[in-house]
Amino acid sequence: MRRMQRWTLLAAATAMGLMAVREAVACGPYATTALFTDIGTPDTEPKAFAAGQLGIVRPTFSKENLVIAYRHLEGWGLDDEAQVAVATAPEVDNGGPGPEPDRWLKARAAVVGGEAPKLDPFTQLKEFNSYVRIPAGAFTHAVSKVDELSKTHGLKSAEVLEWVRGQDQVFASIAAAPAIPAALKGPDWLRVERQYQIAAALFYAEKFDDARKAFYAISLDKNSPWQPWGAYLQARCWVREATLRPLHGDPADKAPLRSYRQAQTLLEGLLKTVDLPGDLQEAAAAYRDLVRHQTEPGRLRDEALAQLAAPKPGADFRPAMARLLSAEKCLKSALASPSARLDSRAEGLRIWLEVFDVKAITAPGTSLLSEAKRSPAMLVAALDRLPPGHADEKALVALAAKVPAASPAYPSLQWQLLWRELGFLAPAAQKARLESALQRKDLPVWALNRLRNGRRGLAVTLEEWTPFAPSFVVATEVENEVEPALPDKTTGLRPQLFAGVEGTVINQSLTLDQLLVVAKQPGLAKPVAAEVARCAWMRAMVLERMDRVHTLTPLLESALQERASGIENLVDPVERRFEAVRLMMGFPGLRFDIGTDYTTRVNSTDPKEFDSLRDNWWCGPDPEKAKPLEAGPNPGFLKSADLQQALLDRQALAKVPAAQIYFAQAALAFAEAHPDDARVPEALHRVVATTRAPMCGSAEMTALSKRCFNLLHKRYAKSEWTAKTKYYF
Repeated sequence: MRRMQRWTLLAAATAMGLMAVREAVACGPYATTALFTDIGTPDTEPKAFAAGQLGIVRPTFSKENLVIAYRHLEGWGLDDEAQVAVATAPEVDNGGPGPEPDRWLKARAAVVGGEAPKLDPFTQLKEFNSYVRIPAGAFTHAVSKVDELSKTHGLKSAEVLEWVRGQDQVFASIAAAPAIPAALKGPDWLRVERQYQIAAALFYAEKFDDARKAFYAISLDKNSPWQPWGAYLQARCWVREATLRPLHGDPADKAPLRSYRQAQTLLEGLLKTVDLPGDLQEAAAAYRDLVRHQTEPGRLRDEALAQLAAPKPGADFRPAMARLLSAEKCLKSALASPSARLDSRAEGLRIWLEVFDVKAITAPGTSLLSEAKRSPAMLVAALDRLPPGHADEKALVALAAKVPAASPAYPSLQWQLLWRELGFLAPAAQKARLESALQRKDLPVWALNRLRNGRRGLAVTLEEWTPFAPSFVVATEVENEVEPALPDKTTGLRPQLFAGVEGTVINQSLTLDQLLVVAKQPGLAKPVAAEVARCAWMRAMVLERMDRVHTLTPLLESALQERASGIENLVDPVERRFEAVRLMMGFPGLRFDIGTDYTTRVNSTDPKEFDSLRDNWWCGPDPEKAKPLEAGPNPGFLKSADLQQALLDRQALAKVPAAQIYFAQAALAFAEAHPDDARVPEALHRVVATTRAPMCGSAEMTALSKRCFNLLHKRYAKSEWTAKTKYYF
């Protein structure tokens, strides 16, 4: 299953030293939510989308996809390098140290031996937050340094041992317990390395003034290999201090901005240095750009827009996109700065992104009409955002109708024109238009759901409403992770649910006879029809409407139908309920209502599945939460007499005790009437088993479980089912 791409655009900032705060994550289990509407992803695969196969362009797209769509709508397209970049899933860097601390501990153990010191690369903050105090690069450098020194001075030499011990202090140094190595007078190479270790330990201990002075001294020492990096490391101090101040003090404090500007000044001065080493130049340039997110995000944003609107953005497209998003995020803070002047291409992109925004309820259509005449992208935005009945609506519709099918804008405009056209049609014509659109094979699932919703709203009978009532599951979401819902590999069918109001209508507004109509309706997907049949059969069985049970049994799945067949013909009501309970205990998915909760019910074609994390069977009435039941919603065609009968059935079902209590009562009643029946021991065993993982336990349930357990062990001591029932709780 293709996971939706979620990537952190400021991950590079974390790796370079701009601190990112992480939050502690709670343990599961997590509920799975079904999504039925537009989830904001393109209708085509990333490679096809990057090449210009846009599908229907929507404001819900990510900013990157909106920029890609704009370029294609304007006829600019994307060059090959940019297409490859955007069609490739970006690597996610959460800024953590990864496996590097373990590599360091292994490297130091070869020198020092003994038990490894405790090492935590994170610094804990308030409210279960933390940040990466020691980035992965620091551990990588330390491992390389051990290898280098071992080759030069010997793995077990006193000097290498001294360096490793100093590095242990560096990595252990924190604000609450600074661990600063002592200065050395030994060999020059060790002396200068120790100077760097002292400065780094001060940095990790958050003694930023002292750390800056130490790094400044290093920048003046021509014998130190760290001398060229002095200014860069001072900038690191300023930035770390700036990022920590809002967390430790007043978020409105202006001192962080002054610190960021100090860092920018140092970095810009460093970049003017002649013969700057390549790796340092690259690091300083990247770090300066990251600092600019705080000091001049407006200029950075506009520079990113200019890059994104360039004729050939190439491989710089994605980095430019990252700068745009992070700069826009920083612009919301108090550190904003004046913008640069944009050329016409970048200005057009900026305006389009502003107009075609999911949060924009209306668009200033009058000012956009002239833009729409010359810009296909602006035509798409204006027609999507324009409120119905606007003075410019006819003119924009006329423009959209002339766009050729070969245009990348065509699918979007045709979709928009469909909904504007429906507003001018009579109900019969609306039905025909929607049904015609539903025959198309190229529509995405979210669009099919919207069409079905429109057609469902025009239904005037239950038979007309039913085929359009279920919605396709577009995607699922677990803890903010979204995955598209793919068709079943065996059947090719997409998962469907009666979602929202439609599920409530099924559960609250329909009589048993109407549920039968729904379950038998042609055009209804088999999984949802089967669930409606199960729900109706359960209601009829528990309410002892045996004529309805007889009618509904043939609609059940084969496994259920085989077990249910003939139950309604049993004359003895005690045995009839006992046999029904024996069936129900084997199918934990049996309930009185259909499921609208994705976690427990989606694609529940096999009600035999027991899930310890869901509501198996049903819970009974809760006196503390009991409220008078009211008639269910009316989609417009249900009669008041039917709504009243459905309400009476629900009121009767609301008095039924929890499933495990219901099971126990039926089993005990049958055991009392038929003590020698061979079916009793197994039934008592299964009753006890059902009470071990209930979602709605009670003292009554426990007491009944104990009664079943005691009866089983007392009366049927030699039964194989008794041997399997070792406890009742």
